[in-house]
Amino acid sequence: MTKITKLTILHCADELLNTHGRITQIAVHKAIEERLGRKLTRHEKSRITQVLRNRYVVSETIIDGKSKRRIEYFE
Repeated sequence: MTKITKLTILHCADELLNTHGRITQIAVHKAIEERLGRKLTRHEKSRITQVLRNRYVVSETIIDGKSKRRIEYFE
């Protein structure tokens, strides 16, 4: 399994930001999964979220009621 590069993460995030204006880490996870053609592991998802936190501003954080998962909105 190859490491997902920061360039790939930021490229997918920039594409989504240009079309939507505001994104979540879950949307970026799905875009990268489609690009790679496979599911991401838990560790890959957490690394992607860390890269997004370092690059973009977190505008809002909510807790999903069903899964108790933190969803962060980036701008």
